[in-house]
Amino acid sequence: MNVLPLTARYLLNCVRFGVIPWRYFYMNEHAFSVEKKLFSKIEIERSIPKKWLLKSFVLDFEKQRTDQLVQHILRHFSFPVFLKPEWGQQSYGVVRIDTAKQLKTMLRKIKVSGIVYFCQQAAPQKTEYDLFFVRNSADPKTSSVFTVTVLEHQEHHPYPVHSVRNKKSIYRDITRKFSSTELKVLQKMMMSLAKLNFARVAVRANSEQDLVKGNFSVIEINMFNPMPINLYDQSITRKEKLAFMDHCSQELVKSIKNFVKMPQQPILRSQIKQHLRVRSKKHRLFFKETS
Repeated sequence: MNVLPLTARYLLNCVRFGVIPWRYFYMNEHAFSVEKKLFSKIEIERSIPKKWLLKSFVLDFEKQRTDQLVQHILRHFSFPVFLKPEWGQQSYGVVRIDTAKQLKTMLRKIKVSGIVYFCQQAAPQKTEYDLFFVRNSADPKTSSVFTVTVLEHQEHHPYPVHSVRNKKSIYRDITRKFSSTELKVLQKMMMSLAKLNFARVAVRANSEQDLVKGNFSVIEINMFNPMPINLYDQSITRKEKLAFMDHCSQELVKSIKNFVKMPQQPILRSQIKQHLRVRSKKHRLFFKETS
């Protein structure tokens, strides 16, 4: 997907509504870890209700030896598991582990990288969904933009690492399959997570019905730069995508104007630094992309 049309519309609306463009990155400033200077995936888990929360474990190489971490994971988790950096974008650094041998090898590499990682149990549900929302500036209890996208894999792998960089990932916008009542239920559940002003939440559920009933597991919350992933649906016409971009960019700018005041934290600089570190050539040499 070419993001230039979306970016252009966003900038035009910033001019129209008198909003400083880079305040986009401060929409969820309240969830930013001042101590760690990043949007911590580990800390954000505290806002996820237990019924949606997957088992996870921080890899603390200062307190435990690598072999001790391996044994802990083997005792308390079952394969597959995912090893994820505490912060990252577009699944950079995310690795699926299927065997004890892979686990030992990757933990040694992670220790050398110096990047904080955590181990997450794979969700038991079979289908991945991405739910994107922008909080309504006029009525903060609702969303002005809300989409539901189902993610599939060309080779039907049960546990792929989905990403816009993964050429085997397929995206289908299924928002229209839900009734207005069902969408309100989904919106309410998503917007309760850390009271975020916009986000893209990745979950796994066994069906669309289970999704509405709240029978799902949260696997990821993107709260720094959550692009609307439904735009990668190849079946959506260019005209429909442009119309969505118009609506989304306008509502986003209105929300920024209403919710973002004077930024207090060095979010943009810190997050760019973290992102470049995770996707650096030195770090990527350790990891093979997981399809």
